[in-house]
Amino acid sequence: MLEIMVVILIIGLLATVVVPNIGRMLFKGNEAKVLADITNLENAVQMYKAEKGRWPQTLDDLAEVDETGFSFIQGDSLPFDPWEQDYFYEVADAGGKLLIGTYGADMSPGGEGENADITNQSMRERN
Repeated sequence: MLEIMVVILIIGLLATVVVPNIGRMLFKGNEAKVLADITNLENAVQMYKAEKGRWPQTLDDLAEVDETGFSFIQGDSLPFDPWEQDYFYEVADAGGKLLIGTYGADMSPGGEGENADITNQSMRERN
C-alpha cells in the first residue's frame, strides 16, 4: 500500500512539472505557424499587387487559378490559423500599409498571451 502511494506521489510531482511545459510548447508551435502563414500571405499579396497593379480585395483572390494554372499561394486553399479560423485581411490604404492577422485563441480582437492578436504589423514591432 505504501508503494502505491509513493508511485502516485511521484506521478503527481512529474505532472506538475511536465503539464505547464507542454502548454507553453503548444503556444510556441501555434505562434510559429501564425508567423509563417502571415509572412507567406503578405508575400503573396505583394506579388499580386506587383503583377496585377492593384491590391487583392480579399485573401481569396490569392487562391484563384488563372488560365495558365497559376495562383499566388501554394495548394488549393488559404491556410487557417491554429484555431481553425480564417486570417483577416484589410486592403492596403493609400500609404500602402496592409493588415493580415489572426485574433488568437479567443477569436476576438485584443487579448494577451495565446489570446493576443498577431498581425504582420505587430510582427514588425517585435523585431
